[in-house]
Amino acid sequence: MFKAELYRRAGVAEYWAVGPIDRTIHIFTLSADGSTYQIKILEAKDSLALASFTGCTVDFNAIFQEEHTGETENVHKTVLE
Repeated sequence: MFKAELYRRAGVAEYWAVGPIDRTIHIFTLSADGSTYQIKILEAKDSLALASFTGCTVDFNAIFQEEHTGETENVHKTVLE
């Protein structure tokens, strides 16, 4: 059994899978009837406003910047604005 099926059975509304090599983020959102996950694929150049946290935006480029440059200072400050 795949993790997605375990998450679906447990009612996990959303989870993210990050691909550090291809610099993508797969966002899995549970359908309204709880039967399947809808998938949205984002790239490092993208950002996303979080529905669960009003006014909070994730800047994926800042996340991947740390991996490629080794810079950790101020990254955590810029990831969530």
